[in-house]
Amino acid sequence: AMERNIFNSISVPLGDDDDGTVSSENEMSDEDEWVPPQPVVANDSSSDSDDSSSSDDDCSPTYTELLPATRFENQPSTSTSNSKNADESDVTGDDNDTNNVHDPTSKTIILGKDKETQWYNKPFPEARTPRKNILKLQKNKTPNTHHVTEPVEAFLLYIDNKMIQTIVNFTNKEAEKERGDKWKDTDATEIKAFIGCLLHTGAMHQNSISVELLFSQVDGNPLVRAAFSMKRFSHLLNHLRFDDKSTRSKRHERDVLAPIRDLWEAFHSNLGKYFVPGENLTVDEQLVPFRGRCSFIQYMPSKPDKYGLQIFWACDAATNYPLRGALYLGKESTTARPADRNMGIAAQTVSTLTSDFRGTGRNVTCDNYFTDLKLAENLAKDKLTLLGTVKRNKRFLPKEFQEKKALDLGESKFVFRHETTLVSYQSKKQKNVLLLSTMHNKGDISEGGKPDIVLAYNKTKGGVDAMDQMAHAFTTKRKSKRWPMVYFYNIIDLASIASRVVFRSKFPTDDLSKDDNRQRFNLTVARALVVAHIQRRATMSSHHEPVRQNIACVLKSLSPAEPAAQGPPAKCAKRDKPATKQKRCSFCPAKKDRKTKTTCSTCDRHICQEHAVTRYQNC
Repeated sequence: AMERNIFNSISVPLGDDDDGTVSSENEMSDEDEWVPPQPVVANDSSSDSDDSSSSDDDCSPTYTELLPATRFENQPSTSTSNSKNADESDVTGDDNDTNNVHDPTSKTIILGKDKETQWYNKPFPEARTPRKNILKLQKNKTPNTHHVTEPVEAFLLYIDNKMIQTIVNFTNKEAEKERGDKWKDTDATEIKAFIGCLLHTGAMHQNSISVELLFSQVDGNPLVRAAFSMKRFSHLLNHLRFDDKSTRSKRHERDVLAPIRDLWEAFHSNLGKYFVPGENLTVDEQLVPFRGRCSFIQYMPSKPDKYGLQIFWACDAATNYPLRGALYLGKESTTARPADRNMGIAAQTVSTLTSDFRGTGRNVTCDNYFTDLKLAENLAKDKLTLLGTVKRNKRFLPKEFQEKKALDLGESKFVFRHETTLVSYQSKKQKNVLLLSTMHNKGDISEGGKPDIVLAYNKTKGGVDAMDQMAHAFTTKRKSKRWPMVYFYNIIDLASIASRVVFRSKFPTDDLSKDDNRQRFNLTVARALVVAHIQRRATMSSHHEPVRQNIACVLKSLSPAEPAAQGPPAKCAKRDKPATKQKRCSFCPAKKDRKTKTTCSTCDRHICQEHAVTRYQNC
């Protein structure tokens, strides 16, 4: 009973006296009919206020010096012994009295452009820390990762065996349909090696070069040449599929993402299993570059790539970990809950992306594309706070906040609601910045002159942009006309980012956890994914000598402790007993057509006298 809300005692906008009568500067006679008081709009010359401390020329509210309030510390409670002084200051019009901040009757109502939204020129008192600012976080930031000891194990958390087997099944089905008996079925080991090659070329900035140059003996990638032939690598690029193409047309009628829906949902589900975010989340969009044919391609002139596929993300502001994403698939029926359908599409997107974190007290930071007053109020009901910039054309803004030159350089102006703070900060002479926050309840200003709301926004706004920048730095994306492949490349990029965040959280002192070692981390994961396939390929006897030498060299560099015995020497040793069948020498050019019965004692390949050496048993 003692923890009642002080706002429930205010029955009219301008406040009531203790005896239930309306406080007014003009006394009413018994014969006059009582008229409800009208809101006093700031900067209105027709106001009947007799306050001698304000003038028509200067209508800016005067702010008192308040103690700096932190998000997680209890606020000082309002003293009841100062109520008499507050009433006296209200009568005298002394705006410099600190008790005036806690008196509802001293607040001036400022209407928004819509003539309905009410703002106040002074903050509301708080007896304790609001529930929306009380965090409920798990201590273990990396659940379900007790078995992770190597970078590749962290990577396979997000592209798991089930996803790889899906790719194997549908790729074989598509390739058999196109190539028939000529196609040799792929398996999980080869697909992992293929993903590892994509990671390796992305880390070495070779993703944009042609396949012919990638397999060049001089300028190519030795790891890729050791894992695949150029023809096999090209066939995998062409025939890679993520769904059953024979049933795609029926599924496409109700889902335009049918070609990669299963793979995306599996990856999206894995993102939420292995990392717990901090107190600040960031919501923004990512534009994956693509210029092919697609019904939901987007044009965004402010982005470096201009054209692409749009994905909305909720990321951890501290680590840039991708938590939850929403693909933009064109105009479609909303999937928002009924409580959010009174908002715009952008605000509904924020509510959907943060649905897994309701009731945790976290803060959500977004830009002016998403920020809305209704969104802030709905998130507050879910015990989430909102911090973001505001577009100047929003109708809930007061009229003076929409002017670009209303304040001096470096000056700030605040207005307040019960759970919302709005600030206009003059960052440049010709531009002011508008920010809305439900995390901050007072108009605190730092020592440098910037409001605390601006500093908090600058600290937490870059989660998604930093994630997108990291994805671009070592992207695996290759040129393709198929938009499902673009999503597949982006999944690999984000899996490498997420796996490194998990690895750094578990092993913060490891050398690969340093800030400048992300390239080495990707290369380490790529080698671990490829090595099993290269070892299997080294046992085959059908490769030419340059290929075998390259395989032996790569295997030796991948595992220096173990000698690479799979590759043949520069010259093969003779077999004591010659073979019965005559074949062409494996080292001579085909135009010589030099045939022999002599074979190597190690690899059983046919060799002529020119390329053979004699090795004695005791040597």
